[in-house]
Amino acid sequence: MRDRSVWNGNRAAVYFMPLFVLIVLAATACSRGEGAPSTAKSTAPATAELGEFPPESLQASGGSKVALPAERGRVATVIVCMSVECPISNEFLPAIQDLAESYRPKGVSFVGINPNGGESLEVMAAYAKQHELVFPFLKDDGGKISRRLLFNVTPEARVFDAAGEIVYRGRIDDRYRPGSGEPGATIKRDLADALDEVLAGKPVSQARTRTVGCPIQPAAPAAK
Repeated sequence: MRDRSVWNGNRAAVYFMPLFVLIVLAATACSRGEGAPSTAKSTAPATAELGEFPPESLQASGGSKVALPAERGRVATVIVCMSVECPISNEFLPAIQDLAESYRPKGVSFVGINPNGGESLEVMAAYAKQHELVFPFLKDDGGKISRRLLFNVTPEARVFDAAGEIVYRGRIDDRYRPGSGEPGATIKRDLADALDEVLAGKPVSQARTRTVGCPIQPAAPAAK
């Protein structure tokens, strides 16, 4: 069983936390060089302009080189842009882990990439071990792949179909939309919905969703 003790104690409180409080928390993290929240709507071009599945090999948190094409799933592949230090990315980690485990038997693979220059491989390795990540966690040095795939924040997902084309880009779910913490509110599982449609052989009905998270920082913070 994965160790989620770091998050379980506060997960319920954060889940229903007003958005402005979440922004204050992440802004505090930014003051320490850990990123800040972004709710800006992406102005990136349509998914067809983003290209195919990246062919590069990246350094894994465990030290080995991992060829991204070798990690592709039989039906679909999800690349999630993640951060070790972003509080929003960390809040979503249990959901990402659950999705990776649930969809693996259905032919879907997950890969995590980290483009943030201030988060070293050693820090990533400790993070992967602590949380028993069930998917590869790779260092995107310089944010080259993240830029090509038009990632804006962490966490954010891209879904590739069996042909290697992007069919979904956006959030994991909409837990931080206005009103999501009100009694009786339901959470829309956007990423899971997209995967279900791919598995059913259908076009993804909502191929883009608006993300909330910490801006990507490919350059390492300047030494003080």
